[in-house]
Order: sequence, then C-alpha cells, then structure tokens
Amino acid sequence: MRTYLLLSLIAVSTNIFGQQYNLVWSDEFDGNSLDLTNWTYDIGTGSQFGLNGWGNNESQYYTNSTNNVSVDNGMLTITARQENLGGQPYTSGRIKTLNKQYWTYGKIEARMKLPTGQGIWPAFWMLPEGQFWPGEIDIMEIIGSQPNTLHGTTHQGTVNNVISVGGSYDSPTPLPNQFHVYGIEWYEDNIKWYIDDVEYFSLNRSEVNYTEWLFAQDYYLLLNCAVGGNWPGYPDATTSFPQEFLIDYIRVYEAQPNTSTVSLNVSTENLNLAPTDVIYVSGEFNNWCSTCQPLSQYSQDYWTIDLTLEPGIHEYKFIVNGWNGTVELWNTDQSCTITTNDPSNTYINRFVNVGFEDINMPSVCFNTCNLCSAPGSIGCTDPAAANYNAIAVTDDGSCTYAASFKVNMQNSGYDPAEGVYLNGTFNNWCGTCSEMQDPDQDGIFELTVNLPVGSHEFKFTTNGWNGLIEQFNVGDSCTNTTFGAGEVWTNRVIQVGQASIDVDPYCFNTCTICEASNPDVQVLFEVDVFNNSISGAQVQLELITTNGSQTLPMDHLGWGLWSITTNLEASMNHEFRFIYNGSPESTNNECFTNNYRTITPLLGNSNAIRTCLNECELCSGCNDPLFAEYNPFAAGAGACITPIVSGCTYSWADNFNPAANIENGSCIYTPELSCPGDLSPAKGDGIVNAADLLAFLSVFGISCD
Repeated sequence: MRTYLLLSLIAVSTNIFGQQYNLVWSDEFDGNSLDLTNWTYDIGTGSQFGLNGWGNNESQYYTNSTNNVSVDNGMLTITARQENLGGQPYTSGRIKTLNKQYWTYGKIEARMKLPTGQGIWPAFWMLPEGQFWPGEIDIMEIIGSQPNTLHGTTHQGTVNNVISVGGSYDSPTPLPNQFHVYGIEWYEDNIKWYIDDVEYFSLNRSEVNYTEWLFAQDYYLLLNCAVGGNWPGYPDATTSFPQEFLIDYIRVYEAQPNTSTVSLNVSTENLNLAPTDVIYVSGEFNNWCSTCQPLSQYSQDYWTIDLTLEPGIHEYKFIVNGWNGTVELWNTDQSCTITTNDPSNTYINRFVNVGFEDINMPSVCFNTCNLCSAPGSIGCTDPAAANYNAIAVTDDGSCTYAASFKVNMQNSGYDPAEGVYLNGTFNNWCGTCSEMQDPDQDGIFELTVNLPVGSHEFKFTTNGWNGLIEQFNVGDSCTNTTFGAGEVWTNRVIQVGQASIDVDPYCFNTCTICEASNPDVQVLFEVDVFNNSISGAQVQLELITTNGSQTLPMDHLGWGLWSITTNLEASMNHEFRFIYNGSPESTNNECFTNNYRTITPLLGNSNAIRTCLNECELCSGCNDPLFAEYNPFAAGAGACITPIVSGCTYSWADNFNPAANIENGSCIYTPELSCPGDLSPAKGDGIVNAADLLAFLSVFGISCD
C-alpha cells in the first residue's frame, strides 16, 4: 500500500536532472508541537526490540520530552543532552512515520542544519514498512568527528548476509556550519543521493544480486540524533552539550511518467545466417514475446531497433527467428547481463539501464558482451590481459593487467572508522575512489586494479587524504622520487609487465613486507546476575586461551551487572565462562560448547559481550525505570511490579502521601508553626517537648512508653 497526503494549499512541482516531480506530502513544522498524525516516538535504548544501544552500542536514552524533541518557529529541533536517564548518560530524540506515512519511489529531501562534535551521529533515513531489517536507505548521515564528510548508504541482503553499499561527499567547509538540502531520488531500479541538488552517489539493481534488491516496496522515514556507538565513537572532553539537530522541512515528491528512446544494436557477423533469417528482441517490455519486435537490417550483419522505454532496468535478449530458432544463452554473469531468480529458475539476460535521456547502445556480437566490428579490428589481443578482446586482430596497446595491492595496517594507529585507500597515478590521486577491504579481519587490506604496462606510483592512506598518509625518504627501496616545481614527491612504485601481479603485503609507511600477526585487542565482558544477586556476591571471569587457564575478578557496576576488560589475541578462538560465588554457571544452553562459551575477537571491531548468568541472552526482568524493580540491563518488562510513586513521605506534613515511596521534596507545613521541631499533634503550641520527640521517632517505627 502507498499512502499520500495531497496538499490543498501547496501545489508544487519541480524539475531536477530532467525529471518532473509533484509534491505529494510534506511536514513544514509550522505548529508548536510534533504532528502525531505523521510521527511516532521511539523511546528508550532499543532493548524492547532486542537491540541494546539500538544495535550500535549507542549511549543515549530516547524520550518524547520537549527537552529532546520540539517544534517552534517553523523548525523541528532534536536535542541531545548530557543527562542520566534509564541507565544511559545522555538523552536525545528519535521519531518515525511508521504506519502513518510511507512511500514506494519518489524524490525525498529535507533542509537541515546538523550537530557536530566527537561521538555525535545525526541521521535522516528509511526502513521498510511491515518488514524488519535489513532493508535500509540512509539518506543523510555524518559523524561529528568528520563534519566535512556526508554519507549515503543502503543495507540489503539477508540478516546473515548484509550487503552495505554507499558513497560519500567531501565538503570544502564543515556541513554543520549552515543549512543544506539532503535527499534521494528513488526509482524502481535506481537510487541517487544528492546535496543541494548535486548528485554525489548512485546505485542500481544491476550492481547487486537481484534477489537482494530490497528497494521495491513501501518505506517510512526516521530522524534521530544518536550519541556514541560503534561507528562514531563516544563523546570526549572536546564534545559540548547540548547538541541541536535542526530540520526546516521534509518533502516527498512523486515522479511524473517519463520515457526515453533506446536504440538496441547487434551484429551477427559471428553467425552464419540465411537470407531469410530475422533477428528479434524479446524482453520484459514486450512480455518476452517471440516475434513481436523484429530488428531492421541496416547493413550486412548489422541490426537495430528503437524502443520507447520508461526509466529503470529492462532485461532482454536477441533471438534468431523467435524462440524456436537460435537464442542468446549465458551460463554466468557477464558485464552486459543481469541475473534474475524466481522460485524455480535462474535467468541471465542482457539489460539496459534507462534514465531520462535517449540511449544508443553499442553494436554487440550476438551471444557475447563484446563489441563487434569488421575483420581486422583493433583491441587488446593478449589472452592474459584483463581486457582481452577475443575478436581483435590488431593489438592497439590498450591491454591492462590485474595488480593486487596489500597493506598491513596492524600497529599503524589507524582509526577503523576511517577506511584505508589506495591512491596513485592510475586514479589521479583522487582520495576516496579506491577503498581497500579487509575480508579476513586480520588487519591486511587488499584491492585489485587493472593497470597498463609500465611504472605506476602509489601510496596507502586512510580517510582519503584526511587521515594517515605514508611518508618516505628519497631513496627508500620500494619508492620512486618525482621532482616537481620546487617540490619533491617520494611514492611507492610498481612495475607492471604483461602478466597479473600479486603484491606481498607491505607494512604501512615502510618498505618492509609483513604478514598478518595476531595482536592483542581489548575485549569487554559483562554479565548480569540481577536475577540471582545476593548480598556480598562475587563474580569472576574464567578464560582458557593459548596461554592457559586464568580466573580474573570482575568489577561490580551496580544493578547486578559485573564487568571486566581484558586483552585477547585477535582472530583466535577463546573459551570462557563466569564464576558466581565460586560456582561455574550452568552450561545447558546452545551458546555453550564443552561447558564453555566461545569468542573470537576481530581486529578493528567492537569486541564486547553482554549476557545473563546461565543464559545466552540478556536477563529477563524489569526494564522500565518507572518501577522499583528496574534493571537497565534487563531484556523485558515481565518483572515490573511496584510502580514508583513520588510525593511527600513525612507523616507530619500537611500533604503527607501514604502511597508515596520516593520523597520528592514537596512537603508543606503549617505556616503558624513557631519552629520546625514543633511536631506533636498540638501543632503551633510553640513548645518542643517530649511529645514532639516521640512523634518524630514514630516515623521510624520507634515507640516509647
């Protein structure tokens, strides 16, 4: 279902990148409170959804208080404050349009001014209506320690195989300095991200496996300002509070229908056709009709057809004489194809990604992705090259060869949130174009690029050019020095020949080859004994590592939670369990193997475990701070019994509340009392005597004859 709110007072259309849009919903925040017909609050720490710290180890408690979410003077303000609530040191706001406003496709944008500071994480994003994660479109995210970098991302795939794809925009000035418009254009097969109408990243269905494209359904909006978390890190002495996230408006537009002329071309020079043979195109645009759309033969072996198609990805094939003749077939994905799955079959077809301009597709050979040309054509004729052209006769010197680069970032001091990049002459030293990956989580980052024969200079950096940058001395063995106008550059150098290259991993900033080691990483262990806690209890962590067995005392944090941080070897399997008052915890749960739990710390990751004693998950208990049984580390509300009632608890006060169990300082006394100690039933007699003392002692259950 798609829901639109048509605005009778605002008739707006806009033309962006050649596409016409109509405004279908907006919130201009013109009132003096949040419009609850559009928005719902998220409250707490996410533990009610099994997402402690909202799945990211965040440090804020979200509220529906106007201290954190307010509307005034045409502006929505989400404020993060440094104050304790619900076991968290900060409060903030998070709102969503779930079950109220949601859309499939369109242009979605918001004018906003962002907060900043170490550990601050504002976001404008979307989740699927009626379906749990994955499936997420992040329209705008920044982390406060990098105020010049904007991120747009999708998270797709399955719970056990999440694929995150995104891009970033590096601003010449800090983004929080002023208001900007952040948005996406979202179509059936494409998503484009932009800032102030400037596109900086796009993604289409052909770039991911079709079964993992989750963006053809209703999505709702979210706005929040997180404090702390795995990605942004946590506030420090440089972070000021409060931090304000200002939203001027949010607008949703629907695209007007638009079409483009697409020319499809194919060569049959690799076929032995009879004069009566005809080439047809069959695709989803003609319901895979066998002979509905024949191509015109405009010269020997060359065929063409013009189609009128709407924006999006369209699949098709060329066939000879219909489905009973010769049909293009592929066994594996190739550059010009896309894979589509249904419950019983897998299809590999050609595709064309139609935007808002006419397209003239190159003439390809029938049943291949290669371009066709007359005999004697030129291209790369080396079968060992990455761009080998099987139909080329004359080599034009364009061959490129795969070069695999590796760098060991262990002991380099890099920030895992910044990313590692390859920069060189081959990518114009572009900063963040060539991000490297660490698939094994061992600290060694890798990237393969196709390079022509010759010498190429390069360096490894972090955060583009804004983090760590390798520095070399003139004459270092793995480098080459270039002398410019008054400047000297000394960079790494690689010599590419007529073969692929697999470079051994360098240590960052040195010419030394170094394989991955297993350095120590910090691991946080926390165990909740709230349901078993007794006075004077002691909890220990028992570890079995490559160094043998050891038992470590844990620190009591209150609320039945015990904690310890210790160093363990990265990428190694370690066994552990908790000891409560000298007795090992029960081991009859699936998270135990051979009487122990296991953990394998990963370099550069958040290595932490929080669990309930004798259990695999968090403890059951009361997670509602409005009850006396409140445990901020509990998983549910099942044990919430005694509501907290604040009021005056002193029986001699005029407004004594016998139901109150929390004194709130509101007690009122008769003004005529001549002194505070005059407590006896005869108030105001001006005498403090034994009767007054007995009245005082009776409050504490002490009576005297």
